[in-house]
Amino acid sequence: MRKALRTLLAVCAAGVLIGCFPRLLTPRERKSAPQRKTVRVWVTEEEPAVARWLKKEAAAYEKETGRRIYLRAATEQEALSVRQRAEGTVIPDLIVETGSGEAVALRGYALFLRDDTAALPTPAPTGMLFSRPAPSPGPTPEPGPDVDVQSLSGVLAPACLMEALPGTVLSAQALSDLVSGKAAAALLTAGEGQTLGSGYRAWALPEKKGFLTVGGNALSPLGGDFIAFLRREAPQRALSAFGLYSPLLRLYDPTDDPLRAMIERGWFAE
Repeated sequence: MRKALRTLLAVCAAGVLIGCFPRLLTPRERKSAPQRKTVRVWVTEEEPAVARWLKKEAAAYEKETGRRIYLRAATEQEALSVRQRAEGTVIPDLIVETGSGEAVALRGYALFLRDDTAALPTPAPTGMLFSRPAPSPGPTPEPGPDVDVQSLSGVLAPACLMEALPGTVLSAQALSDLVSGKAAAALLTAGEGQTLGSGYRAWALPEKKGFLTVGGNALSPLGGDFIAFLRREAPQRALSAFGLYSPLLRLYDPTDDPLRAMIERGWFAE
């Protein structure tokens, strides 16, 4: 009797296990949990602002899609190995680099000239009680390239802009070299130009020569999807928080940021 009772209890227990945990009995039919897709993004672009923007937008993309963005700094040689499909090379979903691919961002430069006729630097105003101080004088943006930029010589420029003007001279520290008087002109970003104070004027370069395009080369549908996300309005408008420019939208107000607004107009000029 006791043996029969034990057998009955064992059968009942097995029935409970089958009802509650059927997968324990059918391992081959077990369905694995959905895997979170990873989008592998290699970044050869060395401008830190681009990496910061990508990191911010990657977080937004992950939140929206549930996918994971793996951002990795890569060298030009590694990118070349991918293009050549070298043996043993891991192929990413997307390569972000300067000068090729579908444009997702722009880096912008202007021509800054020393101007001895400009007002001398003045002490920063203190402002009145409960009011913010007025901004200190800075480089004066000109409405257009009314200076003959093609005739200039000895213009300091980084390596990436050596072809922008005929009279450029390579300088790894164009800003400090300009300030120290090694030349009368340099190609600088708006952020660099804003540190000059008065005594300089700024011009946009003609024919979009002051811009470097940051593009995405998609190597898979996942990479293409992330590019499409980066070109949407919200990510494009977020470029302004990093001093970058959009290939699709105007971001800067001439009243609030005249230098970047001047540079930006050069991209959208007909």
